[in-house]
Amino acid sequence: MLVCVGLIVIGSACGAGSSATENSRPAFCADDGGDVRDPSGELLQPLNGDGKLTIYLDNQSFDREQVGMQMTIDGVTQIDADFCVGTQHNQIRFVTNAQRRDHALVISTDTGATEEITVDLSTDRWLTISYWHDPPRLVSEIGDEEPDFG
Repeated sequence: MLVCVGLIVIGSACGAGSSATENSRPAFCADDGGDVRDPSGELLQPLNGDGKLTIYLDNQSFDREQVGMQMTIDGVTQIDADFCVGTQHNQIRFVTNAQRRDHALVISTDTGATEEITVDLSTDRWLTISYWHDPPRLVSEIGDEEPDFG
């Protein structure tokens, strides 16, 4: 079975005309603190289903200008990218469709922070995950509606 997965990214890549870091993975950074960001490739692997999962990732640490984050869903790597702090409020949005059941997500950073989350996708869900430093940690929140980053 083949399922198409859409990737919507809000942000522009770090550096003029550059969308990858030295390690050849995409980097998502703010440009002048704006809210509009450019897609930087299709990161998400196809998941089979009609449940919508929207994931927002961001780096909230001025101590780490850029942090690498990896995410697996049900053991499959979905995201492996660097996230820049910018003005701190630079949520990068990823949208995928998956089966309407529980899904195991593991998010880790290149600083050693790890978060394991089970998402009940019986209804569409929104997940926010923020990286904070000192100590390095990930903070997550799952909701039934689009978050207001106001």
